Amino acid sequence: MSYYDIQQVCLNGHQITDRYNTSPQHRRSYCNICGAKTIITCPNCNHPIKGDYHFDGVVAIGFTTPVPKHCENCGTAYPWATVAKKIQRITSVKSMSSWYGSLSMYEKIGLWGSIASIIGLVIVFIPPSVSSSPNQTQNISTSGNQSPAIGSNNRDVTINYNNPEQTKSKSYVLRNTKVGSTLVVNTPSLDAAGDPTKHVCMAPAGTPIQLTGKRAKMGMIDMWREIKIISGDCESKVGWTALENISYE
Repeated sequence: MSYYDIQQVCLNGHQITDRYNTSPQHRRSYCNICGAKTIITCPNCNHPIKGDYHFDGVVAIGFTTPVPKHCENCGTAYPWATVAKKIQRITSVKSMSSWYGSLSMYEKIGLWGSIASIIGLVIVFIPPSVSSSPNQTQNISTSGNQSPAIGSNNRDVTINYNNPEQTKSKSYVLRNTKVGSTLVVNTPSLDAAGDPTKHVCMAPAGTPIQLTGKRAKMGMIDMWREIKIISGDCESKVGWTALENISYE
């Protein structure tokens, strides 16, 4: 005759015994590893947790029944399956934290600079959604004395409906959100900021520029752009600046 015994497991997933019925001496109310309470049935449907498989005349040596993650009767995850997912998430966060901690100061500056640049470009190039206004402009006649704005006036009349502003064309400008002015250097390197011989210009915020198309990386991060200043005290000068200092407005 063959049958399944019952398995006793703590709420954190430590197996106490897979022979709850045939070896009662191994039973425990609390886990001797972590101190958590133990169970032998599914908390959702009370179905027994399947343990060791007994077959008359056969003795299995060195085999332990695996601890299941879900109830075979109702499919609900056992408490330890949820705990395992939380531990996995915590481990992933710790791995990211360890990787970030291994970066040098320059690499960290470049990483955050690139993130800030990406956010800035998204803000610039993705237009905000425009909600439809409930007060739509009505079509009116502006010919002869049918126009409510002209009427019977016999002189020249200038009509400006809603006073719309002319659309301004956008262009690239220098915009250092931290200190205002932007340092332009002659080489794409953080070391250049501390070497006055490599300074090209200290451009005020809003200085218009053109991109030459040249770019440079710091490590694996796309960080630098070569620019040409097109007006102001630094007009016609060419140099490098961090991508986060370039704004499209």
